[in-house]
This record gives sequence, C-alpha cells and structure tokens, in this order.
Amino acid sequence: MKLIILILTLCAFQLNAQFTLYTAENSDIPQSFILDIVQIDETMWFSSSEGIISLSEQGIWQVFDTNNSEINSNDILQLERTSNNKLWYSSKSGLGSFDGVNWVTYPDFSNINGLATFENQVYILNFHDLYRFDGDRWNKLYSFDIINPPFFNLVVDKSGVLWIGFRTLDDILFKVVGDDLQKVELIGSAHEIDSSDITSMAIDSLNNLWITYLYLREQRVAKYNIESDVWKIFTKDDLNYSDS
Repeated sequence: MKLIILILTLCAFQLNAQFTLYTAENSDIPQSFILDIVQIDETMWFSSSEGIISLSEQGIWQVFDTNNSEINSNDILQLERTSNNKLWYSSKSGLGSFDGVNWVTYPDFSNINGLATFENQVYILNFHDLYRFDGDRWNKLYSFDIINPPFFNLVVDKSGVLWIGFRTLDDILFKVVGDDLQKVELIGSAHEIDSSDITSMAIDSLNNLWITYLYLREQRVAKYNIESDVWKIFTKDDLNYSDS
C-alpha cells in the first residue's frame, strides 16, 4: 500500500529526486525481495523472507534472523511501529515485537492476516478474529463469520478509526470506531465502486483513505475524503497507465 502512494506522488509532481538502489549485490542485505518498510527514528526497517533488516543513519546494515535473534520466523510479512518506537512484525509463524533491546513473541497468535498501529495501540486480524492491544492486554473486538478468511488490509486514519479492507468478499470495507464495527456501503451504492476485491489501502497526510481495487479485471484507484464522505475514482486513463 505504501508503493501506491509513492506512484501517485511521482505521477502528480515533477521531482528532482535522487534514488539509491540497494540490492543483494551492492549491499549487505541478504536478498532483494523486500515486502514492507517502516522508519523508527533515523533507522529504516525492512521485512524479507530471510529476516528483518535494518539500515542505520550511518549506513550500517544489520540482519535479524532466527539464528542471531529471538524472532519467531525468517519469513517476515508486515512491519509497523507504535509511538513508543517499538517495532511490530507479523510473520508466517505469528506476531512479534522489538523495543530496541528485547524481542517478544506472542504465541497465542499464529495466523496473522493483518497488522496496523495507532499511537501505542496495535490491531491484528488473527485468522477471523480482530484484536486490539492497548499496551497492557489484548482485547478481542470482533469475530468475522468467515470459513476461509480472504486477504485483509488494515489501516488506521489520523483520528484513530481502523479501516478493514477485504479481498474476494461481498462486504469488502468496514471501519471500527471505538469498539463499534461498521460496514461501509460501496457495491451498488451512490459511491459507484462496484468491486469485491480491494487489493491495498493507505491513509495520506490529509487523512484521505486511498484504495486500489479490481473492476472487471481493471486495476482502479479510489480516494475517499473521510470528512466530506466523498469518493473519487481514478481509472487507468486518469493515471496514464497501460497494462502493456
């Protein structure tokens, strides 16, 4: 989802930016397939299938794997940070965190489908159960009545509202306000978003919700102004995008 915002920004503005490409050939990262990225202070953190990778402000690379740390798996899927600068990760073996000194694993959660944070709160979807961690304990907020949970997207907006996007499900977008789960009507509504396949979501600096979704096999982008309750849809013609 972070990649989508970057693409839109580059399309909208003429930037004179310089990029440095880091690969397994020109740096100390173990491989070039990176799944997620997060910044804590001046350190960049990356998830990979060979562990968690950090890059310090001084340009020092470090790889944390099951051989030299207490992470629960080398197959790291998502990374998030809380406002106390704790790193949270989901992996193929469950959930864990790192406070800069100690690695902690949470064995009660072994099937993480989504991970998001707001201030010091942590939200996870463990199989079909939605949990929130308030810093002291985990609270189960909701259980979705789904036999085989589809792909999930979790993002939290600047007011602390959690947004849940589903892939391959009729009811595809929900939000959690406090402890209240609310369905957001999209299909066949005045919003004119006819899809059952949200592929990614992100919140921008103005607190707009962005989603990418498939419509008749065409990738589309939609921007939701949360304050005014207005959607704007971008097709590949608007984005100067071609499938070829």
